[in-house]
Amino acid sequence: MIKKVAYYSTLLIIILISFRIYSSIYYPGLNSDNAVTILMVHYFQLPDDLYFWGQDRMGSIIPLVAQIPNKLFSISALYSEAIAHYLILIIGFFAIASFFKTHFVKLLFALMLFLPPSKEIEVTQLTLSIQYMFLFIGMYLVLLVKAENKIIHLKQHLILFLFVLSMIIAVWDSDLAIVSVSIFISLYLLYLIKDTSIRFLFKNIVSYYIIFGLLLGFLFITYAKSTSPIKNNYALLCNPNEILKTLSILFSTLKDIFLFNIKETLTSVYSYLALFTVILMMVFVRKVKFTNTITKRLLVFFILDLFVVFIVIIVSKWTLLNGVPMRYFNCTYISAIIVFLLLFENLDLINIKLNIVKYSLLITVLVGSFGAIYTQVFVWYKPYKPYSEYVSELNKLGKIGIVGEYWNSYICSINDPENIKSTPHDKSCVRNLKLVDEVFKQKKIYLIKDMWLDSYPDTILQFGRTLIKQEEPFSLANATLCRYSLVGNTNP
Repeated sequence: MIKKVAYYSTLLIIILISFRIYSSIYYPGLNSDNAVTILMVHYFQLPDDLYFWGQDRMGSIIPLVAQIPNKLFSISALYSEAIAHYLILIIGFFAIASFFKTHFVKLLFALMLFLPPSKEIEVTQLTLSIQYMFLFIGMYLVLLVKAENKIIHLKQHLILFLFVLSMIIAVWDSDLAIVSVSIFISLYLLYLIKDTSIRFLFKNIVSYYIIFGLLLGFLFITYAKSTSPIKNNYALLCNPNEILKTLSILFSTLKDIFLFNIKETLTSVYSYLALFTVILMMVFVRKVKFTNTITKRLLVFFILDLFVVFIVIIVSKWTLLNGVPMRYFNCTYISAIIVFLLLFENLDLINIKLNIVKYSLLITVLVGSFGAIYTQVFVWYKPYKPYSEYVSELNKLGKIGIVGEYWNSYICSINDPENIKSTPHDKSCVRNLKLVDEVFKQKKIYLIKDMWLDSYPDTILQFGRTLIKQEEPFSLANATLCRYSLVGNTNP
């Protein structure tokens, strides 16, 4: 009982620390990509908002779930997004943590998920981690239903329907989840045949739910993508030279980390500790013994997922076009840490050797988790202040419209989207044209010149409308603003 209380208390502390540092309410690195998700909570409409504004990927599951606190309890869009985001992370954590045996390993996983190392912070921010949370939920649910059961009760039908729903949501959230879902379903069916017979496959209710899920998922994803104003082909592959270029960029990033050529000293230290711990595990990998069949099969899934998803990311032209960002490898990070923890938990070693691996792993995880916090506070964000507090200074201006560069636009509205309307300028990435009209309905319009204008002209043309300068520039909300007024529409 004492151990259980200590476990849940420690887990709660980890989650609270994570929420206080990385949730949209407090994160100092919040940007307009995060802001779009928050604004979607406020403006949410179906079917227009099935995907992240202005694209046909990144399903809007977080804005959808956030409708509950936002609309039912009148909680602000900013707080609703943070609550919905962390609720999904927490449910996903419990789903996959149920397959770990010890509280120690569960807490290590909690640290790596909620307080990830510096280069994996996006795990707490964007959609690539959310797809895995729903994948975990689906895996947990389908494994609740025993394959050998001949009598299927209403409760099991409900569980299997939720399994199908979770897998569809994972793919809706990210197209990349098709890879993980396909691997899991393929392995599930293969193991079902191995445990019974191929004829039993056609008698098993799970098989029919999988077929139902494939049909329902295809219809839903096809419809969802048809509602997007923009269509992209994310299946484009790199040619051999482009693959080499992608790998070159990735290895260059890793080289800079290992050679301490980045400002994040503790990230480099963490990388060496992680490498040492991985090598240590490889030395003892032959001592891994599984007593649970499900755990062993989960390990096979996550190993396959780790390598196949990594290959898909590397050969995808989309990865190269976006500069091979480290956030694209959040998926491989999640699979890798689960593989490592499953191996560690099933090591059959004498206490001395086991403790060497155990404490090496613990030190590595702690340096990664708290080194990232140190880097946030003392390296990247000085003074350390939630970005939502910066933009809250705009509230004193009342009902206004804001036009700026993409990274200085949507972020301005997160605290009060009802009174502060914002949009990127007409040469930037405009994700929602409806907000453009909302901006120009405001009596007071402000331009933010940072990352856009060298100086404020007397007149400027935006979206076919002429704006005239009204006041002198001033600094507010970590930006430079100048008030303009709308004097006419030059394009009919």
